[in-house]
Amino acid sequence: MTGQPVERVAEMAKNQEKGEKLFEEGKIEAAEACFREILKNDPNNVEVLNNLGVIRHRQNDPGGAERFFLEALAVRNGYLPVLENLVSLLEATGKWPDAAARIEACILTAPDDFSLYNRAARIYLEMAMPDKAGPALEKSIQLNPGQRQVQKTLTYLKESGQYTPLEKPSENAGKPWWKVGSGDRLPEVSVGLPVFNGGKLLSQAIESILSQDFENFELVISDNHSTDETEEICNRYRQADSRIRYSRFSDNLGFLKNNWHVYELSKAPFFIWAAHDDMREKAFISCCLKKMKSDPQIAIVYPRTKLLNDKSQFIGIADDHLNTAQANSHERFVHLIWELGMCNAVYGLFRKTMLDRSRNPMYKNYVGPDNLLLAEMALMGKIVQIEDPLFVRRLTRNYNQSLESYLGELIQEDDLHNIKDGITLPHCRLTYSHLELLNYMLDDGREKNFLMNEVIRCFRNRHGDKMIYEIERAAKLIAAGKFFHTWSGEDMNIGAGGERGGIDGYHLGNLVKTLQEALFIYPDLPQLREAHDRCCRLWERGRGTEFTEAMNLKKAS
Repeated sequence: MTGQPVERVAEMAKNQEKGEKLFEEGKIEAAEACFREILKNDPNNVEVLNNLGVIRHRQNDPGGAERFFLEALAVRNGYLPVLENLVSLLEATGKWPDAAARIEACILTAPDDFSLYNRAARIYLEMAMPDKAGPALEKSIQLNPGQRQVQKTLTYLKESGQYTPLEKPSENAGKPWWKVGSGDRLPEVSVGLPVFNGGKLLSQAIESILSQDFENFELVISDNHSTDETEEICNRYRQADSRIRYSRFSDNLGFLKNNWHVYELSKAPFFIWAAHDDMREKAFISCCLKKMKSDPQIAIVYPRTKLLNDKSQFIGIADDHLNTAQANSHERFVHLIWELGMCNAVYGLFRKTMLDRSRNPMYKNYVGPDNLLLAEMALMGKIVQIEDPLFVRRLTRNYNQSLESYLGELIQEDDLHNIKDGITLPHCRLTYSHLELLNYMLDDGREKNFLMNEVIRCFRNRHGDKMIYEIERAAKLIAAGKFFHTWSGEDMNIGAGGERGGIDGYHLGNLVKTLQEALFIYPDLPQLREAHDRCCRLWERGRGTEFTEAMNLKKAS
């Protein structure tokens, strides 16, 4: 709620209390309407997102519930009430591997809560994994010795030979609770593979990961509700290799949510994102890991890249070197924004302690979230390339279409909801999100001001043609009286008075903010200023109408 007027904050808190009371009274639809109204002004309200997830679960909409819970965790990662509700949802839908990963996250957040260990044991018993249920029950009894039923279950597992504790308890010291007594090693590297309709290329991607000469890794696959043979392929590999964990959404949540989902499920101290249509040479992990361990200030290690076309024909080695190995974070940031072309570094090896600090899912972006993530990582640590060409990338996207068609396709693919935002300026938003990143991460005013000016200079130089196109398109639409028009061609009429309280007013308010961001980058464009002023007049007219109606209502009462 940062930046909200005090009166607005108090009003939203009152509405939240009202919604929770309605929910307790069983007035579910009224409670949902109340919470959704709050989200219009405070879209990152974790409590409200959590409440809407609970409501959707109650209404037998697991896909909707999961979306709200994941959005809440994107805002506040590791927030226990949301995690516990998500575990309940995953249990109810039989997604036991996902439930196990989430309950482990709960325990890392609240390691002294014995009930969480009991819950974890139940999940592992559902998965027929008594070797992991046993240590959880032992830890629960250690925290709360008076649990007769828990002790009874543990005794049964031991006497039936399903669980054998280590003879030397000291061997358990320092191990994560879910590894105690299991004989397994905690993976050193997690590979996350988000996929939607991977088709025939998926098997090649999985094979290239499983054939690495470094073996102590896990492969976490998240299926975004594929409609082809993806589920069958993933389950076949999962049954053949215990390093694979596979989960599947009940709805398509868009690429970005699925992309961060595999990261949230990962356990290892180092992480790699993989795509279903790319491959890795056998030494990818081992070579990147060796370089990573040589310097604790490294955030990302990535190799050189072999490029294939959409017919899998070799077309050359990518020119993707970044001069970002300096000790000074500001130097790294400047080099990155000026030099970044293909974002192959995002498929490198990440140091998870740095990646855990990323706020990337919180930034609203229509294009280039990988650009922003790499900029953020450059402020945290070094991004280093090794000489060996160990990454194989297929260029499968159609780059020969118009910018409008390209943006419509890309926005809808990344986040299904973003296409509904009406008139947007994707590359202006990407520029401004870099400014937001600097504002959050830097304290020194002079450095912040210098780097913000450098971002504007760089993006006007490198992406100016796209930003000008987006601005001119928006200005023409607004001049023609169109205040809502998506990149996929959908229109909606905005009321003559702005209708600030309704959905029209919501989109008009967003449009004003969008144009204000563009003005910060291009204050000298008359058509942009004119479009902004026209939208502001319409918005103010709506505010005036709302104020007059409120005063008349007050007089009548």
